[in-house]
Amino acid sequence: MEAGSDFIESIWYKDEIEVSNSFVFSVESEGAYTLKTIDRFGCEHIVQFEVEDKCRSTLRYPSAVVPNDPNKAFMIYPDNLIEWMEVLIQNRWGELIYFCGDQHPQTGKPSTCIWDGTINNRKVINGSYMVQIRYGIKGQGETVLEKCVILVMD
Repeated sequence: MEAGSDFIESIWYKDEIEVSNSFVFSVESEGAYTLKTIDRFGCEHIVQFEVEDKCRSTLRYPSAVVPNDPNKAFMIYPDNLIEWMEVLIQNRWGELIYFCGDQHPQTGKPSTCIWDGTINNRKVINGSYMVQIRYGIKGQGETVLEKCVILVMD
């Protein structure tokens, strides 16, 4: 990051502790940063910003499902690092009751893999179901397996 050429002094802070006074600064970790600069007229300028590590992919999904309720279905929201995904749901005996693949998930939108808590249009029994989500990371050729349990209840 660079403070800019219009300034005669720059001070970088991380979590309110001074970490550099150079015009160019390399951020090495997450946190709350502040850049304080002084221009040639002696005016002070302050910019605050947050640095977040987004090298790790994230999925958002619910922990419970209400069968046949489209507002309470199992929906996965991928981030921008996810290239493809597969969703497997098993009952308590390990039987596969749902499988779906989404080859082009979109950031911030629900995946096309949406489970409504049914098998062959019939509600599953209330209880816990094992979910496995396999997905690929863009540009890395890496496959990640994420496991969770969802609760189905009427």
